[in-house]
Amino acid sequence: MVGALGSVLALAIAMAVAVYVTHYRNAISKFREMGDPKATFRAEESSFSMTSSIGTSTFRWSTIKEVWQFSEVGLLLFSKAQFVTLPTACLPPEMQSFILQRVRSSGGTTSS
Repeated sequence: MVGALGSVLALAIAMAVAVYVTHYRNAISKFREMGDPKATFRAEESSFSMTSSIGTSTFRWSTIKEVWQFSEVGLLLFSKAQFVTLPTACLPPEMQSFILQRVRSSGGTTSS
């Protein structure tokens, strides 16, 4: 019984590590595909856009379910597994407040 439980625990840990490594490798691969790793963030009343060398994406504020705020970045979460990293050092405080206000008014939540 103890051996079976130990095997299940080891399998669960191995699976978690495998999922993390897979997501990490995919993210790094996409980052390297960019060539010039710069993006432009444009916020408007009803939507926001992100443009880089590999394309442009436009989203309504209502697609953001939650914003996690850290000292140097913010995470705009579409779901628990999908998010966009937004460096806050290059955003003026007014823009940061605007983003949070738009997310809240569209039904999203914020956390620090």
